[in-house]
Amino acid sequence: MKRFFTVVIALTTILAASAQFLASAPSGKPAATETVAWSVNMKMTGPTVGIVTITADIRDGWHIYGTKNVKNGPVATAFSFDKLVNASLIGKTAQSKKPSKHFDSSFNTKVYWWEGKVVFTQKFRVADQSKPFSISGHVTYMACSAKTCMAPKKFEFSVKQD
Repeated sequence: MKRFFTVVIALTTILAASAQFLASAPSGKPAATETVAWSVNMKMTGPTVGIVTITADIRDGWHIYGTKNVKNGPVATAFSFDKLVNASLIGKTAQSKKPSKHFDSSFNTKVYWWEGKVVFTQKFRVADQSKPFSISGHVTYMACSAKTCMAPKKFEFSVKQD
């Protein structure tokens, strides 16, 4: 009987520790149940020009794919700016680093992906400084590890200035 209670207490302790690990993430990294933690912010760099910054913090052991579609490959990371009020985009979305090239046996093809942290930026122009503006959209992405791939997901975002 004593042994039974010892085993029950040990299992309870292990389960509690596991739950705590899954619920929190040290040093700003994605929680163990998240593959990618996304964040977005906006700043004005001039009277009518600004930058939207979208950051992907990718969990260790995982990656997201590059922005170029690969025939018979995974879902590429794509940015959609769906609604612009009193603003227009300048150029294309830039990335802080190039994705690395790999042969992916899951898709039996060469692919590009990011690991760790990658920052995407999109410049924009405000049409009328005296009026509020907003930009909203989403990122479509697919996260994979060496063992599994998650279904494609969307991260929706919105920034505005009154």
